[in-house]
Amino acid sequence: MSIKLPKLPNKATEFLEGGSSLNSESGSLILLSPMIAVLSITLASLLIDINYLYIAQAALQNRVEVTATAATNNLDTTAYYTNSVLVINPSSAQGIANYQLDNFSGHDYHIENIKMAVNSNAICIDATASVNLPAFGAILGAINQWQVRARSIATLASGLAGQSENLALSC
Repeated sequence: MSIKLPKLPNKATEFLEGGSSLNSESGSLILLSPMIAVLSITLASLLIDINYLYIAQAALQNRVEVTATAATNNLDTTAYYTNSVLVINPSSAQGIANYQLDNFSGHDYHIENIKMAVNSNAICIDATASVNLPAFGAILGAINQWQVRARSIATLASGLAGQSENLALSC
């Protein structure tokens, strides 16, 4: 008793009978596997670098905001005691901001450029830092350093009424 196989297309018949064809796709997985592995590793390292940039920018933004807030707490005591007006001491505020930002580096980056503007009731800080990328950028070498930027404006919480200077402060 023999079982009759249904008529199959040519490639399937040759495969079932153990034959081979020039159009056979056997072994293509061997060629695709290394390409998929390289693509996966490249994509993973690129995602690591993007995440690293995001973390570095968030840390720099946090540092700039803390520095701006600390700088606004440097009040001009002479103006307060003579005129009962709360104003920022510009030289002291800039000194504290420069000290806090110049001595800060973390996550394999450092601050390169700091711009500040101070008036009697506000301070604006704009900082730029260079970030060394740990994965994809380090492999390529040519693009291993990126720039992140953070900006913050801090104002006095009280004492603004009756002051002539505008809060529109730009760095």
